[in-house]
Amino acid sequence: MRASVASLALLAALGLAGPLDLAGPLGLPGPLGFLGPQRAHAQDAQARWRNETDAEVLRWVAHRTRDAGSEVLFASVEREDDGAARVVQRGVWLDGERAAGVFERRYRAEAYALSPVEGAARSPEVDRCAEALARCDDGPRACTREARACVFGRQVLARGDDAELILERPVTPMEAREGRRPARLRWQGHALEIRIPTDNAIDTPHEGAAPPELRVGALSRARQVLDLRIQAAGQEDPPRLHRFFLIRADALREIRDPIVATFGRASRLPGDGTIRIDESPWEACDRLDYPERAWLSQVVVRVTDAGEVRSATRRRLRDHTTCEDLPACPFVDRIAPGGTRRLGEILRDVRDAPALQTLGVGEATPVVSLRIAEEMPEVTHLDAVWLEVGGRRIRPRECERGGLFCGQDGASLLLARGDVLELTFDVPPELQGQPARLAAHGMYVRVSR
Repeated sequence: MRASVASLALLAALGLAGPLDLAGPLGLPGPLGFLGPQRAHAQDAQARWRNETDAEVLRWVAHRTRDAGSEVLFASVEREDDGAARVVQRGVWLDGERAAGVFERRYRAEAYALSPVEGAARSPEVDRCAEALARCDDGPRACTREARACVFGRQVLARGDDAELILERPVTPMEAREGRRPARLRWQGHALEIRIPTDNAIDTPHEGAAPPELRVGALSRARQVLDLRIQAAGQEDPPRLHRFFLIRADALREIRDPIVATFGRASRLPGDGTIRIDESPWEACDRLDYPERAWLSQVVVRVTDAGEVRSATRRRLRDHTTCEDLPACPFVDRIAPGGTRRLGEILRDVRDAPALQTLGVGEATPVVSLRIAEEMPEVTHLDAVWLEVGGRRIRPRECERGGLFCGQDGASLLLARGDVLELTFDVPPELQGQPARLAAHGMYVRVSR
C-alpha cells in the first residue's frame, strides 16, 4: 500500500485541478468480444481506474464530494493492491466566510464508484483543531484563518541532511493566481521564509512534477551550502531550479544572484569555492536558438564564504545534444477574466504521424476559452480539436463557420512558430462544474535552422 497527500481546497474553484474522465462505466465503449455489456464495462472501468494517478484520484473524489458548505484543505490517498483507493479529506465547515467547525471524511473509491467509510474515529489532530476553534475568541476572520492553518497542518515538501522545506498553511486564492506562495526553509536550527511555485505536490498535485530535493555540500573547507532543487512550473520539460543557501551572521541566507539562481540539469560543489551548474539540453538549444546540434556548457560561479558572487564563467562541455530530437509540442493557455494561465502542452512528442491526445483544462464553466500557441521551431498540423466533458464532445464556436481543425479528416490547420489559435467552447448547463479536457488530433514537424 502506498500513500500520497495533497491540499485540494482551492483546486476546483480556481480551475487548478486537472480533470479526470468522470463518465465511469456508463461512458465506456461497448462490450468486448464475447463478454456481456455489463461485464465488459466493469472490466474496462477497472482497467482505466488502475491507470489513474494518485493526483487524478484525489481530483475525482474532490469533484464528487464538493459542496458549498465545506472547504477541503488537505487530502491523502492510499492505494490498495486490488486497485481500490482509500481517501481521507480534512477541512472546515463554513457559515458564509466564517469557520463553523472542522471535519474529517473517509471514502473508498474503486472503478469510478465512491462510498463513504462509516464508523472511523476522527484523528487526534482534527480533534485538537475542533477544540481550538471552539475556544477561539479572536474574531470570526482570525479564528477562521487559524482553523484553516490548523487543519492544513505542517506539510513537509522536502527533507534531507537536517533540512526541511515546510508549508504551514493552505495557499490563498491570490497566491494560486500568481503561481507562488510562501514556504519555510529550516536548516541547522535556523529558518527562512522563501517563495516557491504553487505547482507542487501539496498545493497542486501534478503527476509529472518531481518533488523538491534538499542537499548539503561543501562550498569550501570552512563553509557548507544548502542546495534546494525545485521543479519550475509552467514550462515544457521543466528543469530543476537550483537555489543555494548558507548560514552567515547566525542567520540562514540565500545566495541571491541571477547567475546562481538558475536552471540546470545538475549542480556540483567541488569544495573549491565554486558552484558549478551543468546546462540542460533544453537550455542549450534555447540559448543558441535551436540549431541542429548544440554543445552543452557549464556555468562556474565563484562565491566567497560570505555568500558574495565574485565571478561567473561559462565553459563548453564535451557533450552535445541534437535539438530536433527533444520532445516538443504547442502550449495550451486558459483565458479567463482574472488572467491567462498556462496549462501545459498538447500533442506532446507526437511527431511525423498524427495521433489523438488530451489535456486537462480545469472546471467546465459556461464558456471555456483556450489558446493553442506554437512557440517552438516546429510546425503543428492540427487536424481536429474539441472539448470533452462528462463523456461528451463539444465543438468550438469557431467551427460554426468551418475550419481545417474541425473534422478528423486529414485536412489540417498549420501553426508555425509564433502562431496562435484561440478557441471558445459553450458548455451546456448539465455539464457545467465537471472537469474538462481538451482533445486534439494531429502532429508536429520540427524545423531546424
